[in-house]
Amino acid sequence: LDEVMAVWAKVRAKVLHVEAVNSPTLAQIAGDIPLPEFKARFAAFPDWREKLVEDAGHMVHHDQPEQIAALIEAFCA
Repeated sequence: LDEVMAVWAKVRAKVLHVEAVNSPTLAQIAGDIPLPEFKARFAAFPDWREKLVEDAGHMVHHDQPEQIAALIEAFCA
């Protein structure tokens, strides 16, 4: 994990993580690690941004396409 985070720390591009508020996917990936502790790892990216989307599941881009498009457009602007 330390090696992975060291690599992430060298990423110079901004990073956008979009997740549905009610999606269990990230919690399943985290396994036994508490979700806040698991997500704290992403702070290794120098420019990490997270957006949470309401009324969506794991396929957030299908459930809220307009909102996702707007998030991406704003992120890339």
